This record gives sequence, C-alpha cells and structure tokens, in this order.
Amino acid sequence: MVDLKYNKHTQVINFSNSYNYDIKLNVWVKDLGTNLYAHNFWINLMGNTHNVEYDFYNNFPCTPSNSPGVVIEAYHYDDINKCEVEEKIIWGDINTSPKFTVPKQSIFGHWLNLMAKPTLPITEEDVVYDLGAHYGTFTMWAKNAKQVYSFEPTPSIIPYLNSTFRDMRNIKIFEKAIGPKNTTQQFRINETHHSSNTLWDHMGGNTTPQMLVNVVNLEDFIAKNNLLSPTFLKVDIEGAEWEFIDSLSDSFFDTINKINLEFHMISYENLGKMLLKFMRLGFKLELQEEVCYQRMMGTINLFKENHTYNKLT
Repeated sequence: MVDLKYNKHTQVINFSNSYNYDIKLNVWVKDLGTNLYAHNFWINLMGNTHNVEYDFYNNFPCTPSNSPGVVIEAYHYDDINKCEVEEKIIWGDINTSPKFTVPKQSIFGHWLNLMAKPTLPITEEDVVYDLGAHYGTFTMWAKNAKQVYSFEPTPSIIPYLNSTFRDMRNIKIFEKAIGPKNTTQQFRINETHHSSNTLWDHMGGNTTPQMLVNVVNLEDFIAKNNLLSPTFLKVDIEGAEWEFIDSLSDSFFDTINKINLEFHMISYENLGKMLLKFMRLGFKLELQEEVCYQRMMGTINLFKENHTYNKLT
C-alpha cells in the first residue's frame, strides 16, 4: 500500500510504498477553505521504500497564513479517479470560507491574488459584470454586490459555475464570449490552463483544440435581455480587450465607476487608443505591478472617483 504522513514540526510530507513494485503518483493539494486546488506534482516511489520526503512548506502556496487547512490527494499516475491515499492537514476553521465546485486544476492562486493584492472596492449597491469568469473566483469575490452577471464561454466550466453559485440568487451565469459583435466564432481551448482559453488566434493557425461559441456585444446583450446597467466591469477576455472596448458607445460608460481590466498581447497603438478612450470618459488609471510591456500583458484599475482598496475579510 501507499501511505503519506505530514510532520507539522518539520513541514515535510513522508511518502511510503509497501508494494514490491515501483509506483508513480499524481499528487494534488486542495485548500479546504475554498475547495480550490492549489498545487500539483508527480512523485516516483520505488517498491518497498519508506520515508521519501517532500518539502511541504517551501513548495505549497497554502500556508496557515492564507488557508485553514489542506487535503493531499495522491492518485495513481494513469488513473486520476483512483485515489491511493489522502491526508488532511487542519490549521483552522475550514467552514468559514466560500466553497467552490471545481475540477483538478490549480486555481487557488487566482483566489490568493484577490486576497493578497488590493483591488477596487465593491459595494452592496454595485452591479458587477464578470467578463471571463473562469471558475468564478472574482464572481465569488463580488458575491455581496447587488447583482453579478458572469460571462464564460467554455462549455465544460459552466456546470461548475452553476453548482458553485446555485444558491446565490444575485448571481447569474451566461455561457457567452464577449466581443465587438454578435456572432459565432472559433474558441481556442488550452487543455492545461482553461484561464487561457481565447477567441484570439495568437499562434497564427489551428494549433490548439477549437470549438464554436456564441459571442455577444455586451451593450446589445444588456439591452435585449433587460439587464441592470453595470457599475463595475471586470474584463479578462484573453486578447479581445481593445475590440470589445472600441465597440462600446461612450454613453455605455455613464453608469460605470470602476473597471478592472487585464490586457493580453495588445499592440502599443491599440493599448494607447484604449487608455485615451478611458481618460476621455473621465477615468483615472493605475497600472498594477505585474504589467509587462515586453509581452504587452498586465492589469489596469480604472476609476472615476477616489477610492480605498478592498481586501477580503
């Protein structure tokens, strides 16, 4: 049999293999506060070996400072549904945090970024549009707003979003991509990291799996479906930012006070046009630390009023 034990004094996990043959394990670490997977690694155990050490503290993003505990799940390398052994490590109250329904993908980092980095404040009067919701970390962050509309085009993600937010009546999920016009378009799937799924053909050809998805012009979609006007936009649409922003009328931004926008591989010209449009409409802007001009990627906070930054409590 395979066994693992955590030593809280040395912060080390000890793996043992009592089988008389070698075994390869696919190990997942899940945060018990949120049910989000935080880390994944492989380990090879020779037959009849004991106390193979793995340094927990220096390799895992979950620590007592940001997580109430974790569960370590070790699966047979060729069967992700066959759990050989699991071990729970509890540091605090695991029932105080919001719970997600997610597959085995490392998503905890998205939530950790929201906890660790300041973001624009969301109030109980805000109407939040989460454009590019992924598995809903930002939607969960905004759950106390008056209304949250979350848009995510990846079909395999939608059941997880519906399960996570099924009891939250102020959150509505739409299986739609956001673009400059209403159409259907090829959507490129990153099978390892769904957060990088995109309408944009950044590889210059059909090098990744694709599927047709429904794309909507947000301004038109809001009018046709009688949705509440946005006060807060979160935009993470993987390369379609400028075309989307350029498609919106100036009056669309009348009700919007705050925008959290990620840009991806945009040209200097289009980035300049986008920022000039926001400034002309009365927005102030702050570039986040992770902006990388060489790769033309980063996050911008835009706001019309002075604000104090929010942290989740």
